Amino acid sequence: MFAKRCDGHPSRVVAALDIFDQPALWRVEAAAALGLDGEQLIAAVSPGPAYPEALRSLVLALPECPRLIVDLGAGGGGPSEWLRTTTGAAVYAVEPAPGARQAAQRAFPNLRVLDGRADDAPLPGGVADVVILSGVLSLLDDVEPVLEEVERILTTGGRVAIADLFSADSTTWSSGSNTFRSIEDLIATLRRRGFTVSNVGVGEPVPDPTWSAVAKAVDDWIDAHRSNRPGYEAWRSDRRRLGDLARSGKVVGGCLTATQNGSEPNEASHAIFAHAQPKKT
Repeated sequence: MFAKRCDGHPSRVVAALDIFDQPALWRVEAAAALGLDGEQLIAAVSPGPAYPEALRSLVLALPECPRLIVDLGAGGGGPSEWLRTTTGAAVYAVEPAPGARQAAQRAFPNLRVLDGRADDAPLPGGVADVVILSGVLSLLDDVEPVLEEVERILTTGGRVAIADLFSADSTTWSSGSNTFRSIEDLIATLRRRGFTVSNVGVGEPVPDPTWSAVAKAVDDWIDAHRSNRPGYEAWRSDRRRLGDLARSGKVVGGCLTATQNGSEPNEASHAIFAHAQPKKT
């Protein structure tokens, strides 16, 4: 789910691989052992039980009928598959970690899974109506290379949709492998690059009960069957750290969309995830 760091700290890239690569395969293995399919399988491979609200908030701001969506740093492919089945678009899941790619291919055979980084995707320029960055920017010290790649991939007037964890105040700060930006800093960066920012939501998404039950069952299975595997302790420790930060109120969930080469920027419309309504068809 991460792009190559450009900060001279390769050990942090290795740490991110420990956290996201093999655990993605464990989630698919857990889903198979538990007999999960359909939306429960998507939930099993996704980051957490609050993701349906975050994803629905993003979809509200997407074009009515996007033809092609690129999910950069797609991990095990859960959000990518949700977007594919919800929007009907062709979705390309771009992921550098081989274990996560294998997990996505195994779980979602109709998903187009590509080997690539968020700052170097194996796609021609100007092809995507929408680029998704889900949980990616908080893993980067420098977001500029990824945003340059977003600009290259998007069609003129295409949109980038971002869902991530953000600093709860106006200060950008780091913890472990994460950089938690303020939503204000990210908006300023996007506007400086010529994007029109809209549909900003910051708050605590309401967990989906079904996804919560699936997440607990999958985590319990991993604890019972994969606790002796390399990377397990790093994965579990990272989840505890992020959980502690969320409970402390230091970080909050957030999502926004921005249009490339749009009209003059308007004031972003703020909304809480819980207030979003499903798109009408």
